Amino acid sequence: MQICDKCGNQCFDNERYCSACGEQIQNRKPLKCDYCGSVAVDLKSNTCPSCGAKLAFDLITFTDKMSTCGSCGEKTAPEAAFCGMCGARTAFGEQQHAELKDKQRRRRVTAITLSVMGIVFIGVAIIFAVILHDERVTRESEEARRSSYAERSESESRQEAEWAELAKTAEYTKYTAQELADNAGYVKVGDYVEVTGKIITRNQSVMSNDMEILATEENEGRGKVHFVAYDSVMGDEFADSHSFGETVTLRGRVSNVYAGINVVWFTWYEEVTE
Repeated sequence: MQICDKCGNQCFDNERYCSACGEQIQNRKPLKCDYCGSVAVDLKSNTCPSCGAKLAFDLITFTDKMSTCGSCGEKTAPEAAFCGMCGARTAFGEQQHAELKDKQRRRRVTAITLSVMGIVFIGVAIIFAVILHDERVTRESEEARRSSYAERSESESRQEAEWAELAKTAEYTKYTAQELADNAGYVKVGDYVEVTGKIITRNQSVMSNDMEILATEENEGRGKVHFVAYDSVMGDEFADSHSFGETVTLRGRVSNVYAGINVVWFTWYEEVTE
């Protein structure tokens, strides 16, 4: 037997090419007839050139299930990938080669599919992470806004309650509606005032409780006095019990001043009925 230098496969003595890898066998040993002892190098025939005996390594003597090489017609072992005489790929070798290529193709397809799935998964994960992050930021922002609004509303409510309590003992500066509008440049936010004037319009707003507008008696476009109910119940009762053109006197605290247009806003706490 001969050993292939490339793959280590054992080859018959008369084979020129490795039946496993197709590589040409180097340093082939001489062929010797077991009957007459003649030596013939590189014989392609399976018989001794001296005595005509079949050589012991003749593949035909080994099995009756031999395959035939499609290139040179020599007999090959059933599972030989290459012809040992001409090196051509056998039918079995072609089948093996096709199966190997198909396996490699499936591996490439699997690798590409897994890569695409991985990219898609990472992309989806990133998108979900961004969405969750945005939702969390929005939720935290909304919670912070609500908390801030609640704190501000609570603070404003406490402040209004404190001012309402102080209003019971405060010293009020008396004005007619016209005088308060004319003195818009002099009154300050926080001043307690007592205002007398006619009700000429009504602006009912549930959110801000701006129940009425007390305008200057002459109302020649030189200014206005707005008053805002301290609470909605108080404003509703006032609106239900008064009509346009009626003269009223109210006590409250100046909340906003627009001196340039002679407009004064004040939050009223009580009506003077004396």
